[in-house]
Amino acid sequence: MFCMLNHFTLFFNYKIKFISVAFILITLQVHGQNIPAISFNSFGEIKLGMKLSELEKLIHRTITLPNALISDNSRSEQFAFHINYQGIDEEITVKHESAEKSSILIINEIKSNSTHLKSISGIGIGDDKFKVIYTYRDNMLRIVPEYDEKDYKTRIKGKSLIEVFSSNNDNIIIFYLTDEKVTGMGLKPNEI
Repeated sequence: MFCMLNHFTLFFNYKIKFISVAFILITLQVHGQNIPAISFNSFGEIKLGMKLSELEKLIHRTITLPNALISDNSRSEQFAFHINYQGIDEEITVKHESAEKSSILIINEIKSNSTHLKSISGIGIGDDKFKVIYTYRDNMLRIVPEYDEKDYKTRIKGKSLIEVFSSNNDNIIIFYLTDEKVTGMGLKPNEI
């Protein structure tokens, strides 16, 4: 009887451990599916052209903007701020877009260097320049060195970016590179 009780207890303990491990794996898999992917239109649920008010509802937070940006005199200005959404740190840039008799703020650019982020084509942080070129070989690509923001004349050694144009040429995915490895990604409209 004692031996049978020991076997039952041992079996029960293994069953509990198995269920616990299965639960953890399922949780990790589900969590992994929440990581937003970058497409030519969005970073997951955050889309180019989305109104600032829509973003605030999505992230359940009010974004505080400088008073100068809110005034009608600043329609050409842009403002960048940082958010953390679904565990991804992102820099969002908003600008004015004219509507009937007024102006609304919309998302104009999104950037991130989160290691969790991937493009819908599978490019992630740490991938090399040639993987980006090969993956997007059917799109128009522009490879550009990065320059110092102070004078835009001094090239930053080892830094460049690859701009990948969507097939309809509306938007651009940007892969920021350091020593030919992807270190960040961005999305912006093609304003040419």
